Amino acid sequence: MKIAKKLLVLTVVLAMVMGLTSATAFANNNVRVVVDGYEVQFEDQGPILVGGHVLAPVRGVFTQMGFTPTWNSSTRVATLTGDGVTIVIPVDGAHFYVNGEAVNPDVPQIMLANRIMLPIGAIAAAVGATLEWNPTERVATITTEVEYDVIEEDEYYDEKDEDYDEEDEYYED
Repeated sequence: MKIAKKLLVLTVVLAMVMGLTSATAFANNNVRVVVDGYEVQFEDQGPILVGGHVLAPVRGVFTQMGFTPTWNSSTRVATLTGDGVTIVIPVDGAHFYVNGEAVNPDVPQIMLANRIMLPIGAIAAAVGATLEWNPTERVATITTEVEYDVIEEDEYYDEKDEDYDEEDEYYED
């Protein structure tokens, strides 16, 4: 009888310790994410650090990367589409798919506070973006291959201002 009580107490203590450990691991721990120079603003649940990996909500990071998210509540599958790339994320799985190819991240996606939290490093790598982690500032920086249209100064003035005098390089009044 004494052994049964000791086992019961030990089991309860272990369950409490494990519960506190996982709650601490998933707490919002002031991790920031920057995509192409712009800090991502999150609606409610921010990114978290789990086992040395940053997990972030779909809405925010991936919409800022140009993806459109959709959610199928009956199958619990999120889909991100954008620029010829489709990412299918079964929430209850340990992997996701990029254009049909399975990707097995070091840390799987999870559901937290009704948000799908994705390992941003694995997603970034799968779509050709780069991720840099600054542990001191706790900032994850994603750089994509976004191409911007650059307008040369002469093109801008030629198209926008009829009073621009290329020879004198000043505006006529």
